[in-house]
Amino acid sequence: MADTQTEEQEVYYHGAFDRARLKTWAFWRNMAIHFSLCSVVGHWLEIPWCIFCLYVFGIYDPNSMVWVNPFYPFMVYGVGAVVCVIFLTPLKDRMLHKRKTKFGAGLEFYVVCVLACMAMEVGMGLLMNQPDAAGVYPLWDNSRLPFNILQQAWLPNDLLLGACALIYTWFAYPLVERLMARPHPKVMDALALVVVVGFIALSVVQYTTYL
Repeated sequence: MADTQTEEQEVYYHGAFDRARLKTWAFWRNMAIHFSLCSVVGHWLEIPWCIFCLYVFGIYDPNSMVWVNPFYPFMVYGVGAVVCVIFLTPLKDRMLHKRKTKFGAGLEFYVVCVLACMAMEVGMGLLMNQPDAAGVYPLWDNSRLPFNILQQAWLPNDLLLGACALIYTWFAYPLVERLMARPHPKVMDALALVVVVGFIALSVVQYTTYL
């Protein structure tokens, strides 16, 4: 057990992503924690952005959960965390290996993140955010904003989300993994159970309340 924990520490202290970790319990246990926490923290990060958009662009949706309930989980951010770890972290490693400077790799990675966020926003919009007969969008309405993409994505959103993806992939995820590699695995198992059960309970309460 100690040897396994030491190997985990070596992986994350060096900042590299080992695909063999995808077959381990420790990876998915930690990923469950990241998913749960990012689903809530991502909502909190939307609050200052929405306040900024309100005063700068005049964009305001009174029915948004950003204003109604800060504890309403936005699972899209949990999914985004999983995508960052499984797909974008190996990409970051390859870019760091290929580029001569970290700045060049970071700039290239940021562009990829923005394009990925844009593609996901457009894809989700085309699947779940089609206007009704009256032209009302059920989830969000970017159709009249400048720099919208296919009337679904909005470039300022994607620029911000790309920056968040970069910060999470390059800094937040490795830091949190190093911290979670320090306790005994059984302690982490217990912590994961508390976090995941608490997140499920929060989701059930919030989703049933606001259906």
